[in-house]
Amino acid sequence: MTAVNLRVNRRSGIPFLRTALACVAFLFIRPVWADTASNLRTQALEREANGDLSGARGLLEQSAGTAGDTGGAEALAEFLERHGNRESRQAYLKWAEAESDPARRQQALRQVVLDDYVEGREADFATDLNRYREAGGTNLRLPAKGSQSSPAKTISVPGPLSSFARMAALSPDLAPEELLPALARNVVTNGYEASGNEALQQTEYLRLVVRYLAQAREIQGLTGNAHKVVIPQCDSEEAGALLKALGYRMRGSCGADIVLETVNPTKAFLTVDSGFPIAQLEQDLRANRKFELPYAPTQIPVLYGTDYWMSAFGRTNQPEFIDAFLSDPSLCRLYLGLSHIDRATAEAIRKQMPAPRLKLFANVLDFYGGMFQIQNGSAVVPGSARTWTTMIGASPSNPGAFFEKLLTTDDGWVASYFDALSRISGPTAAYLTQPERLRRFYDALRGKITTPGPARPVFRSSTELMLLTTALRIDPNGQPHIPGNIEVWKTLFIKHPHGKYDGKLTRSASSWRSSDDVLEALFALSQNRRE
Repeated sequence: MTAVNLRVNRRSGIPFLRTALACVAFLFIRPVWADTASNLRTQALEREANGDLSGARGLLEQSAGTAGDTGGAEALAEFLERHGNRESRQAYLKWAEAESDPARRQQALRQVVLDDYVEGREADFATDLNRYREAGGTNLRLPAKGSQSSPAKTISVPGPLSSFARMAALSPDLAPEELLPALARNVVTNGYEASGNEALQQTEYLRLVVRYLAQAREIQGLTGNAHKVVIPQCDSEEAGALLKALGYRMRGSCGADIVLETVNPTKAFLTVDSGFPIAQLEQDLRANRKFELPYAPTQIPVLYGTDYWMSAFGRTNQPEFIDAFLSDPSLCRLYLGLSHIDRATAEAIRKQMPAPRLKLFANVLDFYGGMFQIQNGSAVVPGSARTWTTMIGASPSNPGAFFEKLLTTDDGWVASYFDALSRISGPTAAYLTQPERLRRFYDALRGKITTPGPARPVFRSSTELMLLTTALRIDPNGQPHIPGNIEVWKTLFIKHPHGKYDGKLTRSASSWRSSDDVLEALFALSQNRRE
């Protein structure tokens, strides 16, 4: 197992209900404590389903305190983990300490290690990993040093980083490897706008960045091998060349009478906005002092090196990388998509799809690739791997081909569905990912017309789908909670006071018999488009 397999989704590490009680089902006489603990956990599930989390936790804590039953400790740990409580680590450790079954003890300690990694608890990670190994665990290891570090290759951007960051609206707190992803996001969201003929044109933000780079290159050409701007005195040739690049000129003779005035407003604006010390230059010229300013190019880490990205650029006249990057929003979106998934998953996708083809689906990768993960050599999926294989025509056991199908099928709808289901856990996830429902609800979401897909806009458009899956509650009887009843929803679809939702759904509403029929209609509406 590689180090990146430690990047797990909570939904894959927290099953809804374990089969601990089944281990004692063969006994002819059940101990009293077993019945008591089982009842407490059943009541806790009912309270959790009804939204009474504090009551559910209280019952699980009672169950965890029942002597001789570690199922309660397990259920409490999973409950805390499911609801993002920081106390889940200690709960898993208490379960592991009380557990006599070696396999289940490894299971508890493994989850502790995974949570340490996901939450960035470096101080606890090594200690808990040693506990897991001492318990007999063998399929986790420390990530190799530098496995998540910044890429070895860099690109050169003219001028100092502080000036470039100001002009490109990048936070000064960003780590080096975060600079290009942040720039890519700015270009995708703010760099281009549609013109009258639907072609994309640069916004004022991006035009300023491009102009700044041109000015920075002009100034950098005056620095020589020392990468330093040096003006020995006010009447030197170097002073005239620098002022021309800055958009200024001197008025008056050398000495106290010198005043810098604007001659090129565009360049002068960039000079001030980028933070060039123009006031200090003016003071040194008045005093006839030597002016010096370090002006070395900025080295920024780039994933996979420039050759990979330039192969997706699609032009024969190859400009510098930063210019190509800024001129192609699809290239920026591809960079953004690959930068926020783990390296093992990114490598599987890159090996499967050449860069020019992958760029065509960069929008889908950007929105939904964050939930793509590989564990033990297979893609992690919500629900049955066999059902996903049938749905998209590729098996999760071949992650590269599986992710390619997710990206390229139905213009992003299947990736959107995968993303929504990957973000939920507990009873809702168990219900929605049952094989027959997994396929049925996707067919409803997909509809007959898949274009335009949910990843076409700059911002997510399929928010209804995520709201539906995350807000859905499962009642204690194992069925979805339908506010009111099915008849209320039938009437709403058939006789809505503000008009029909959808002609096809209106016609089918009269035949609804179960909560799944209502859910199917809601999934269909989540496509947010009338057929």
